[in-house]
Order: sequence, then structure tokens, then C-alpha cells
Amino acid sequence: MHGQPPADLAHRLDRPWRTRLISGLYEADRDEEHYYELPSLTESFDAIAYLPTITPIRPLPPGRTSHGRAAAGPKGAAGMEGAAGMEGGAAREA
Repeated sequence: MHGQPPADLAHRLDRPWRTRLISGLYEADRDEEHYYELPSLTESFDAIAYLPTITPIRPLPPGRTSHGRAAAGPKGAAGMEGAAGMEGGAAREA
């Protein structure tokens, strides 16, 4: 990233790309199912950013999903779902 881009960079971005997607549903024993064939990077994305920092994942706080919605609490956890639900759901939609 600190030098000159390759002379054939435009060609490299316009060729098909095999990409692996690892999400919260990743299963290592079914790794081959997590690959996708993109027609090209230029057809698939509006922008590409390179972030040279890798950090470990961190669990979400209790009562939250990856979309910011309230998660259903364990049975018997009275009040937990209602309090998180107002903050994460109905209040945002209003």
C-alpha cells in the first residue's frame, strides 16, 4: 500500500474473484460452502478499504443481537426483554 499500484490493477479488479465469507454461522467442517464467486470486484462493490489492523471478536452485551435489537432473555428473566425492547426496537422506529 506504500508503493506504486501494479500496472495491471484495473484488469485484476475486473476479473472474477472467489471470496470466502465467514460470519456468525461459520462451520469449519463445511468450509467449502462459505465461498462465493463474485463476477468482479468492480461489479460487486462501490468501494474497497484496506484496514491493516486485525482485532479479536468481542461478544455482544447481554440482551443484544448483531442488529441492535433486543434479544429474548432466558426463561424466567422477568423485565429483561421489555427494558431492552424499548431501547432497541420501538423507540428507534418511532
